[in-house]
Amino acid sequence: MRSSLILLMKKLHENWLTDDLIDFEYKKYKLLAYLQGVEQQFQQVRLFPYLHDLRTHLATCQLVKGNKEAIRSHFPKRVKKLDLRNVEIVYEDLVAEHADIVDITELLDYAIPQLSGSLHRGNAVLEEVGVRMKLSPVGIEPMRTEEGYLFLQRNRNRSIYVYQYQLALFNTEQERYVKLNYVDQANVSIGKTVNQLKVSLTRRFSHLPNPATYIIESPVDYPIAETLLPVAQRLLLRHLSVS
Repeated sequence: MRSSLILLMKKLHENWLTDDLIDFEYKKYKLLAYLQGVEQQFQQVRLFPYLHDLRTHLATCQLVKGNKEAIRSHFPKRVKKLDLRNVEIVYEDLVAEHADIVDITELLDYAIPQLSGSLHRGNAVLEEVGVRMKLSPVGIEPMRTEEGYLFLQRNRNRSIYVYQYQLALFNTEQERYVKLNYVDQANVSIGKTVNQLKVSLTRRFSHLPNPATYIIESPVDYPIAETLLPVAQRLLLRHLSVS
């Protein structure tokens, strides 16, 4: 029963802490099923949106736990005993907790380190992928680099994915980010270099007469949407932020 439950439950709803049955064992295996699915994605080097979801779930659990402790601190207490060995007074709450609150408290204490562990492993894979990918400017970098083109090449393949990028102010998490729009897929060769590809783009799209252009080369055929593009955005943002 438990093994089948783990296999079936791969998606974790944002309100998983309080929806359905509030029972520690049930929620525990629901969480483990989700984390098992996430770990399988990480093993296949598929990082997004799983890393983002883990961060969101962890932040939610930490927020709930923090608010719960803040509320408990305002409840009246009475002296339970004097601990002479440790020279301290031990208090007890005058307000008893509901059984559901007890289960959620136990679940938070279990879930936070589990989510943290998966997030740590996912971030380690993310860093490893980023180190293996190389960013280089195509031609001379202009003074204005807020928008331009990004080329993606996997495993020295002749095929190049072409994106137009724009450095945006803030995303939903109030962070700067790079917005990518797919333009085309082109082949490069001895007779058609990435520099020539850049020139052809300036002729094709006149609104960017002298575009900043970069190429990111990956030695591995990482999944495009789940890994290559998000990591490329991070690398390009890091470059633009320091250049």
